[in-house]
Amino acid sequence: MPQGSIPSIQKNISEPFEANKDHSAERGFDNIVGLFGMPRSGTTIISRLVANHSRVRKIIEPYQRRRASQYSQTNIQLLCSDFDVREESGVSLLVKETTTRLANIENLSALMETSARKGYRVGYICVLRSPWEAFLSQVEAVETLWSVRSAFGKKEISLRNFWNTFTRSVRTLRQAMQEMDGRFVVFDCFLERPEDETRSLMQLFGYEFETNQMKLERADPAFGGDPRAGATIGPVSPDPGQARSAQMAELENLFGKMPEYAAIQKMHAFVKSAAEKQPQQKAIAAELDLITRAR
Repeated sequence: MPQGSIPSIQKNISEPFEANKDHSAERGFDNIVGLFGMPRSGTTIISRLVANHSRVRKIIEPYQRRRASQYSQTNIQLLCSDFDVREESGVSLLVKETTTRLANIENLSALMETSARKGYRVGYICVLRSPWEAFLSQVEAVETLWSVRSAFGKKEISLRNFWNTFTRSVRTLRQAMQEMDGRFVVFDCFLERPEDETRSLMQLFGYEFETNQMKLERADPAFGGDPRAGATIGPVSPDPGQARSAQMAELENLFGKMPEYAAIQKMHAFVKSAAEKQPQQKAIAAELDLITRAR
């Protein structure tokens, strides 16, 4: 794909919305934004807040939810039809996936590319959380939330698959992320300043923030994603699962000899540092690129 071939949504940020009226009438959605991150990284609750906007429609984890049938629809009109989402002018579509499977991200990437080639403005939101915290939260979710038994647990093969699927997913989207406008969200920053982070994300769509976006009501189970995040109501508050000091202390003993350990630890340190220093988006992109290139 030649550089610059994907229409980004930068124009929609810098110009008044009315300037895009012709595009809306011709193509339907103002923007199509793909949101992704590791499992248990905060993608569901962030999607809920963005989708609370009156002009944002959502499709949550279409490829993960229908994985049993190997669902892989990347035509935007047919995808919307399959999930009962009406395409209309004056609104945008948010499509959220996680890196649970590489196929999820490959399909999301293909969806965004084919949509861009049809003339839609496309962009991305990448949610970043400490891989240690996300992994431990996933282990906990398997034990307490999943209705189907899984072999996933606090063991090397689970961590290796969890990490390698994330890095391969980022590499899959690297080209598109270089060409599209987008934003990285550090989950710790989001928990500390949820309204500020949500306001910033709405700039990506070119829409004004709406105060009702922060009012979480219990989500319909059909919403998809993390059931615990879907059940969250009221204001956003720090994840009680973040208090994992005892668990974190044993990670080096359990996984310190793994080839992937250094890269995972580097990602953890980077995300924690980013939460404090709030680096520029380009700096986050560059560091993420370096970490996920490591073998």
